[in-house]
Amino acid sequence: MYRQSSFLLLVLISSTSAQLLDSIINIFGESHDQAIHVVGKLNCNGQPLEKAKIKLYEDEVVLDVLLMEQYTNASGTVDVFGSKAEKGWIEPKVNIYHKCEYDGDCYRKISIAVPSEYIELGKVALTKVFDFGDMNVAAKYKGESVDCFN
Repeated sequence: MYRQSSFLLLVLISSTSAQLLDSIINIFGESHDQAIHVVGKLNCNGQPLEKAKIKLYEDEVVLDVLLMEQYTNASGTVDVFGSKAEKGWIEPKVNIYHKCEYDGDCYRKISIAVPSEYIELGKVALTKVFDFGDMNVAAKYKGESVDCFN
């Protein structure tokens, strides 16, 4: 019993030490360029959604960093990309602002977190592209909000 408890304690300490070391490296280490590329298509009840505003951000605790802004074209497609130097890993997200099924003065806002496996080291994403697919933005999405200041 004593050996098993000691072993478990050693594993816990080793794991915690590794996490602490990783955090220290992220705080004091060098930053490195990281790139992201996102494509997709928007529709409103089956019709291509033209002129929806798309913003690619690096999610931050206090104020997000805008990497690129673009509007969907006549076929509802979007192609955004960007990069940022960061000590840790970037946390990219795409915000979609639109008026499909909405008559207010503001915009419906949908945020999509980009999975980390689509982040590439470097200033340009050459091989990995996150495709969020063909979205019907008339539907209600989890975490959707209304935004008047985009």
